[in-house]
Amino acid sequence: MPEFGTLLLEWRGDVAVLTLDRPESLNAINQAMHAELKQAFDAIEARSELRGLIVTGAGRGFCAGQDLSERKPLPEGHKYDLSLSIEENYIPLITRLTNLGCPTIALVNGVAAGAGASLAVATDMIVATKSARFILAFSKIGLGPDAAISFHLPQRIGSARAKAMMMTAAPIDAATAKDWGLIWEIVPDEGAADEVARLCKWLNSAPTAALRAVRSLVDASGANDLQAQMALEAQTQKALGYTEDYTEGVSGFLEKRAAKFVGR
Repeated sequence: MPEFGTLLLEWRGDVAVLTLDRPESLNAINQAMHAELKQAFDAIEARSELRGLIVTGAGRGFCAGQDLSERKPLPEGHKYDLSLSIEENYIPLITRLTNLGCPTIALVNGVAAGAGASLAVATDMIVATKSARFILAFSKIGLGPDAAISFHLPQRIGSARAKAMMMTAAPIDAATAKDWGLIWEIVPDEGAADEVARLCKWLNSAPTAALRAVRSLVDASGANDLQAQMALEAQTQKALGYTEDYTEGVSGFLEKRAAKFVGR
């Protein structure tokens, strides 16, 4: 496994735990982290039996977004073409995350701002500590949203709230985020490590293909009409019916015992 300077990647069973590790800058994403994220996803995707990915942050924050110290003003008459970084870094990152063949979870500890919030919202499920804050501060520096937050956020909380978050840059606390449906649950700040362990245990024992099917079906529902969605459900159930986990799940139910899923 590659060695990193801005990330930590560890395996707990067949679950990857990816920790953004620049705590001195609230894990802001710089060019070095972008390069290492590419390497980390190479390693994650190469895992033959991948059952889950958990993304979190080191220290007192999840991710403060793009590291603006790398965007210092240029000499007069020169401007950054910001689309280059988006196309080279953020589009591939979000695409790989959303296409990963396993459930993905963000454990948001502390602030998730800008592209950091985009990263969290691109996962299947968000668990947040009590001190978590979601801030879309793009407008404060004269920019619009990126890293797919304008796609994912309205699907979670509706367009009115999404627009207001992006326009006002108002911080949203964990309790409000849960009330709005942005996150799944809140855990105590001191319980973040225990929650990672609990999630890893669950993912390592879950029917991975079935969880992956949930994501695919829900994602498809926004574009499908009723008949197309039911047809997709039927195709999905057909495929899942041939898995080892389905056979084990039915056996466990009939034998009144907990099923022992293997992720296949």
